[in-house]
Amino acid sequence: MACKVFCVDAIKGLTVLLHSGYSPLTMLSRTKLRCLRQTHTSAPNKLKLAKKLAKITQTRIAAKVGLPQSQVSLDVNGKSPEMSLAKARAYAGVFGCSVDDLFPPEASA
Repeated sequence: MACKVFCVDAIKGLTVLLHSGYSPLTMLSRTKLRCLRQTHTSAPNKLKLAKKLAKITQTRIAAKVGLPQSQVSLDVNGKSPEMSLAKARAYAGVFGCSVDDLFPPEASA
């Protein structure tokens, strides 16, 4: 599949590779999933990046995971005090990726 891959300056100065073309509503394409996995961020999770790559709104995510939009906003912006495994799995299901893709394990020192 011939597609253009380009770099954009994403939120908070991250350089992110984005794949141009059709983006399914609930699943990330292989290219976008690879981008999600390869992007390193200082944010507590990669929900904001996954949301941007999937071109999906917080309202649509909320409807799919069964949470209020305000809670999704807290989670996406890393302001939620804690994340349950069930909620993490629900978010991973929306994007068609693993929990580790969205919530990378902390690097051991």
